[in-house]
Amino acid sequence: MKRLKQIMSTGLATITPTASLKAAAREMDTRSIGMLVVDRDGTLVGTLTDRDIVVRAVREGWDVNNTPVRDVMTEDVRTIDEEDSVVDAARIMAEAQVRRLLVTNARKEIVGTVSLGDLAMRGEDSAAVAEATRGVSAS
Repeated sequence: MKRLKQIMSTGLATITPTASLKAAAREMDTRSIGMLVVDRDGTLVGTLTDRDIVVRAVREGWDVNNTPVRDVMTEDVRTIDEEDSVVDAARIMAEAQVRRLLVTNARKEIVGTVSLGDLAMRGEDSAAVAEATRGVSAS
């Protein structure tokens, strides 16, 4: 069974909690990514996804030029160890109803991300992944 370290994406992009949503969206667009790690002085304080911006801010009519990332970010961040299996990740995603997880190493440092797309495209046990993630929302 494949381990997450074999399929995860590396090269995390970070942003500060005080940056504007517009700056965050620009960074996501420039890097062609859908999630930023929110970092305050080297400490993980949350994540921000493109969906967070749209569903939490744009839908409510907030000013993306002046709304800081901290007002929209997700603070309860789920992580998984890089040695865990693809099926383990799928199960956690389904339980937490999330589409992305941060991946940590043995020292609990964030070393990458894994998404439902990664599991579907690069995981070897597609039936187990499909079963574990059945019903995961689009958030």
